[in-house]
Amino acid sequence: MKTVHSLLALWLACLSTGQALANEKACTSLKEFFQKKQTADEQLKTAFVELEGQIKADAKCAKNLLGRIYFEGVNAPRDHERAHAIFYDLADKGYPPAQFNLAFVLARKPNVEPEAILALLQGIVLNYTGTSEYGYLALKARDLGREYLQQASQATREKLTAPFETIVREATTSAAVKIRQATIERIQTENMIVGILTIGTYASMAASRAASRASAAAAAQTRFITIQPRFYSVYPAGGNFLYMIPHP
Repeated sequence: MKTVHSLLALWLACLSTGQALANEKACTSLKEFFQKKQTADEQLKTAFVELEGQIKADAKCAKNLLGRIYFEGVNAPRDHERAHAIFYDLADKGYPPAQFNLAFVLARKPNVEPEAILALLQGIVLNYTGTSEYGYLALKARDLGREYLQQASQATREKLTAPFETIVREATTSAAVKIRQATIERIQTENMIVGILTIGTYASMAASRAASRASAAAAAQTRFITIQPRFYSVYPAGGNFLYMIPHP
């Protein structure tokens, strides 16, 4: 029961933390480096030094990466308990990738209550479905939940499949409604901008026509006035008088 209560607390954390803003770019190069099996050379040592520095700077992405290194046992001794502790700590602090990683680890532990695992996965699905940052985690949590239920006992499947799928449908519907509303608002904004531009175009055309009429009226009033501009001559070499420039 203690596990259920603690994981339900994490489920609530998933709902309340919102989209945790983490600097994922801080350890992108390290992720790419540690994805491959490395030899114990200077590059590997340098990568671990950099990883340690980011962890000391409280980079959640780096801490989560360290948990994955321990869990997978690549470039470091495999230590599932340490990975579990790292994922739990980060999940408790509202870091979405660690919340999924924790659920992934727990789904492979035989003594964890299915209700607790599915509650954590439901929290991820509800909180991140349709979001730009962590929508992919919601999809992974949905797939992990379905895979877990398929491998569970018949009694567990009959008891927990329907509630889990209900949460998935509700999250999907909610995300679709939000996307539709955002689309409507975007179209309305675009139409308003086009309308303003159209009004501005018509106003400019009207002003131009009014200016043309005013200019024509002014010309009509002054066309009978004889203007005798004064000229002075430019006398270039050779006495060419073609260039007559009005005198101010």
